[in-house]
Amino acid sequence: MITQHTPAQIALAREKLTSARILAARKVSPYLAHALYAMVFTPAPISTMGITCKYACGYGVDFVLAESVPTLAIVLLHEIAHPLRKHSARWEALGKPDFQAWNRAADREINDDLDALIRAYNAQITDIAKQLAWPVSCKPCLPEGIGMPP
Repeated sequence: MITQHTPAQIALAREKLTSARILAARKVSPYLAHALYAMVFTPAPISTMGITCKYACGYGVDFVLAESVPTLAIVLLHEIAHPLRKHSARWEALGKPDFQAWNRAADREINDDLDALIRAYNAQITDIAKQLAWPVSCKPCLPEGIGMPP
C-alpha cells in the first residue's frame, strides 16, 4: 500500500535529509562532500532508500521521518558508496546476476568499510548533538539502527 504524504511531511523529510547531508559532509566524511551534494532526493514508494548510478536518491518518506538526522547521515554515506564504487556497472558487467544477492553483497562490503566510521561517529554523537541543539537521546548509528542485514 502506498501512503499519501502531506506536503508538510515531504518538506520535513527533505529538511532532515538536507541536515543529514550537511552533517555527513562537514563532520563525518568531508572528503565525500562533493558526492553527497551531487545527490538529488526524490520521495519514492520504497521502505528505506536507494540510489542510482547518476546520484538520484529515492527515499521512503516514512523511513526518513522515523530516523534521526545522525542516523540518516550514515545512511547517506552508505548510499553514496554504491555509485562511487560503480556497483551498477559492475553488476551489469557480470551479466546481471541475481540482483538481491548482488545488492546484499554490495551492502555488506559498504557496511564493513563503514563500521570503523560508525564506531568513531557514535563516540562523538553526543557532542555533535549538543553543538547542533539536537536531543542527546538521538538513536545511535549502529549497523542494526540503519536497517543493515544481520
